[in-house]
Amino acid sequence: MTEIERYIIRPEAHRGEWAFIYVDEEKSMFMAYSSFGTYAYCWPHRGPETLKEFLLDLEFDYFMGKTRGLESKQFDFNGTIEGMRKHVREAQRRKMLSKDKARDALVAIDDLKWMDNHQSVDVFVDRVYADKAICEAYRHDFEDVIKNRPDPQCVGFWQKIWPEFVKAITPKPVAAVVEQPVEVMA
Repeated sequence: MTEIERYIIRPEAHRGEWAFIYVDEEKSMFMAYSSFGTYAYCWPHRGPETLKEFLLDLEFDYFMGKTRGLESKQFDFNGTIEGMRKHVREAQRRKMLSKDKARDALVAIDDLKWMDNHQSVDVFVDRVYADKAICEAYRHDFEDVIKNRPDPQCVGFWQKIWPEFVKAITPKPVAAVVEQPVEVMA
């Protein structure tokens, strides 16, 4: 039978936030049910260290990518618009785009602002692909157009819950034994 450790996290500094975190060392499973959502993953090939030791060294993007997958990112409407404007200005500066075509593309990009953050990325992309001026400015290569940002729930979990969990699983230092010099009497 597998032993599963449970950690109840209620950060003192962030009242109202909470998490129930389960660690199964034998199966290499991590599960968290929290006020910021659910996070879970199984690391079957993590190396010789324990799962808790492994978890101590994880970085935000890696952890969220594993435990939340695509839900760890969110379409960044404003970041995408700003990135598109920067791309067009740079293309014009490099003489890859005429002044008129750059102006047309910038006007088309500004017209996208009628959409807001709550539109789906699919609707946004359809609108971008349908615009001739934007397509010409990008030469139909839209590989890096869409910008994403971390989901706010993931950020909240990482900033408010994760540090408390890390404290709970960090090994406590063993008190050092201080050796006293021994005087030998002859």
